[in-house]
Amino acid sequence: MNTPMDSVTLDAFLAALAQLNEPLPSELQTQLNIMAASPNVDQLDAIANAYPLLNDLYQDAREIFQNYGSERSKGPFPNSPDEKTETHTGEVQNDVVTILSASDSSTVAKQSPLVKRLLNFLQQARP
Repeated sequence: MNTPMDSVTLDAFLAALAQLNEPLPSELQTQLNIMAASPNVDQLDAIANAYPLLNDLYQDAREIFQNYGSERSKGPFPNSPDEKTETHTGEVQNDVVTILSASDSSTVAKQSPLVKRLLNFLQQARP
């Protein structure tokens, strides 16, 4: 994940995943588990599109992150547009692998500090 749009896709997917009130369908969870070590943004996008509950949340988060993305480089979105946070790419990658490889990625995403920052940003950015 090298481009800003790749990061937007990943962040939007993780934020949407954490907002689900139920686990992903097993076939979609299996797809996440298979690609956990090396997430592919096209596959994440396809998984979101395949599950309407996830897709609505994903598209909403993606729009907000894209609008903010021009200011962003690497790492998670800050808690607010004025608050820059430094993260280590390795720590972010480990968190992503942990979430995507879990048996219930939605529940694990809810517990992630990375995803909590993303959700906080979304909450503050929504009108």
